[in-house]
Amino acid sequence: MNQQLEDRKQESQRFQLKVLVNITGVLPLILLVGSYVRGELGFNPVEAALQKTGQIAVVFLVLTLAVSPLRRLLHIPIIRHLRKPLGLYAALYAVLHF
Repeated sequence: MNQQLEDRKQESQRFQLKVLVNITGVLPLILLVGSYVRGELGFNPVEAALQKTGQIAVVFLVLTLAVSPLRRLLHIPIIRHLRKPLGLYAALYAVLHF
């Protein structure tokens, strides 16, 4: 019985982390589109969008690469499940950068 409760708790934590990562991953894109619609990207919006997507791609790449060392240093094994979605968001923004 205790094992089932522990498994449910871990599954719930995993789900919450994945939801948080997905919201965090899509939020910069929503903000970028909103800035474009409001005309806040300046004189050359394409260049500004390319620069922003490149910066965001680098941030997600660094976060992806930091998952394993953080997991080992902080002894938080559940964050290993975040590596894949973070890497996919890094790839998404890298593709949008081109």
